[in-house]
Amino acid sequence: MHEVGTSIDFWAKVRKRFAAAGVTMTQDIRTADPDGEQQRWQHLVPEPEHERKIRELKASPEWPAIKARMEAQYGICPED
Repeated sequence: MHEVGTSIDFWAKVRKRFAAAGVTMTQDIRTADPDGEQQRWQHLVPEPEHERKIRELKASPEWPAIKARMEAQYGICPED
């Protein structure tokens, strides 16, 4: 959001109230800073369902046994 001269006091009050609630408001987003903003909001990009399932499986306590069984059956995967 771009601040204009007449809104500076308003946004100062908003920042103060949000800070009391533990929220930090950033300054204007500039076209020179897209990478930083993109990383900051990356957690909101939907994860494809198949990738989520793979991630959850690899995080499960059963994963070492599943991986060992797959490697015994198909050989070692070069990605791991």
